[in-house]
Amino acid sequence: MSEFDIGLDIEAELAGIRGHSKERSHESSNQSKQGSGATSGQTTTTKTSEPEVLSHSHGGEGAPSTPTPVTKENKEATPLIDWKQFKTLPGVFEHVGGDRPVRLASNIKKSHATGIPEPLLVAVQQHLQKKYIGAVVSFPWGEYEVTEKNRVFTTRSSLIRYLLFDGLRDTQGTHLQYAKQWMVLHHPVFDQGFDPETHLGAKSDELDIYTLLFVSHASEGFGSKGLSNTAESEQDHQTAERIGMLNMEMSRVLDKLDEQERLLREYADRQTIIQTVMLLDRMGLLNGGLPRDVGEFVRVLEENRDVLAKTETTVSHHIQAEKERQKAFARQERLRKMQQR
Repeated sequence: MSEFDIGLDIEAELAGIRGHSKERSHESSNQSKQGSGATSGQTTTTKTSEPEVLSHSHGGEGAPSTPTPVTKENKEATPLIDWKQFKTLPGVFEHVGGDRPVRLASNIKKSHATGIPEPLLVAVQQHLQKKYIGAVVSFPWGEYEVTEKNRVFTTRSSLIRYLLFDGLRDTQGTHLQYAKQWMVLHHPVFDQGFDPETHLGAKSDELDIYTLLFVSHASEGFGSKGLSNTAESEQDHQTAERIGMLNMEMSRVLDKLDEQERLLREYADRQTIIQTVMLLDRMGLLNGGLPRDVGEFVRVLEENRDVLAKTETTVSHHIQAEKERQKAFARQERLRKMQQR
């Protein structure tokens, strides 16, 4: 599983949606039957519209990680927390092992930011309040509504923490996973026995931050794009494999070119020595003359080491000087042609 995988199970989500549709069809059928058998003296009542409820998953095995809109009359069951899916974040969430392998870091370094424009913070709070107030999220312990008392709307530090988690946003919901960990690790009893009135302190904002991030993530419709995201991920994976194979082939070609260059250089060095020895012998400058056998050839090279080096240096200087002379001739020829025009 990749580092940012939060347990999205497309098959389970589709099965839940299908089951939800069947339940609603069954209830509609029962209601129509009851209505047909009712006497004329019975009356019907119309319920007022209620805020949308978002079914919430805490990362259980096979449960969707993105919310699905439901109604209060037909809520879906949600699993409890899966501690094994918690992820590390340097300086914030550290791995300790055990049944709950990820915990809050023992000493989280705090930052005191200054110079933040106050009107900008107020504008952001008002913008978030207009978008998400009235939304309701369904947890295993009950429902929690986004109201004007949400600390993200009322407290500057809570807003900053919300924006920090939101800065980790991606389509996989990484920001949501970290916000969930931040909430749950501050309140280890965050299960069916959790009670916001009892377990939340006056300055606790973890639930407010997570709820708002959850609603924001749901409103972007990532649940409905699960299949396309999966297809895109598969296509990206195949592309990455092809690129990896091309890189391997390129590496093999470069290795072969390096090997050929090394062999060519060694061959050139051997030929240079042999030709220099023959040149020195023809010039009468070779000490000891040409050897009679291969064993004596090593002795000739040792005795003429200095002469060989001087000859190679002299030839290299001559070649360089000849190149410069040819460049000078070329410049003069170009100037002559320009003057003739």
